[in-house]
Amino acid sequence: NAALARATNALSSGRALDVFARMIERQGGDPRVVDDYDLMPVAPDREPLMAWADGVVTRVLAGSIGRATHALGAGRTTVDEPVDHAVGLRMLVARGDRVRQGQPLLELHHRGGHGLDAARALCREAIHIDPAGQPMPAGDRILGEVR
Repeated sequence: NAALARATNALSSGRALDVFARMIERQGGDPRVVDDYDLMPVAPDREPLMAWADGVVTRVLAGSIGRATHALGAGRTTVDEPVDHAVGLRMLVARGDRVRQGQPLLELHHRGGHGLDAARALCREAIHIDPAGQPMPAGDRILGEVR
């Protein structure tokens, strides 16, 4: 409980955001982005990934989602590779959400199609839609605590 109280205080007082801004600056970024998201780089191209079936999202594999952003250029395999800070993805649904075929599940932010085919495939692998699944209230989506 003490750790939770300290974390809550750090968030509500703004100290956590100040530390995050310093981390950004020490890594060569512009710390002002914590207050002004318009300063963040924006990928020139966006493409939605549409639901391929009606049902409930019963699984979202974080590892596959991470590999998808890497394929787009948001990460590196070796230290000398560049990182494109503008590319990535934005999740539009979560585990437990009911979706309809053709509904956007996520939005891929890319540059000229670089890595787009691989990212699409990895995202399709990551998201499982169960036609017979039951929607889950947001409060029931947490499986447990790691202590």
